[in-house]
Amino acid sequence: MPCMEISLPTIELDKKQKLAQYLTNSFESATGISSEIFAIKFNEYKDNECFVGGKVVHNSQVKSRPYIHCLLYSPRLNKNVKSKLAKEFTDSFIKVFANIDWWPIIHICEHPYDNVAIEGQLLSDTYEHCKGAKFYYDLDDQ
Repeated sequence: MPCMEISLPTIELDKKQKLAQYLTNSFESATGISSEIFAIKFNEYKDNECFVGGKVVHNSQVKSRPYIHCLLYSPRLNKNVKSKLAKEFTDSFIKVFANIDWWPIIHICEHPYDNVAIEGQLLSDTYEHCKGAKFYYDLDDQ
């Protein structure tokens, strides 16, 4: 099950809903994976709760670029799909916040279906289309 966790400053519910919809549409468009199984969790922080290099990076009293970090957990994707996702996810933030300074840091954490368990079973054993599929890259013997 692909999912995303996003750390960002506290924002209004309508902006979260709009961002979630843009990100979900982008994920489905880029990967071809159904949006019905794509989940997003927002981890919001308040003023003075986020630091980079030992200095506060978000404070409503001080103009600074906020820290936004996204972790995308997904099945393995090819480079073209990852490039498209990076652009579309970033564009989603720009559309919602209309602020070029709100660019996220996006980490794409890929996994094969036999590295994820739901309801006590590996996904590779749960879905027919995954049974017998090859999930690992072959490495040279060198």
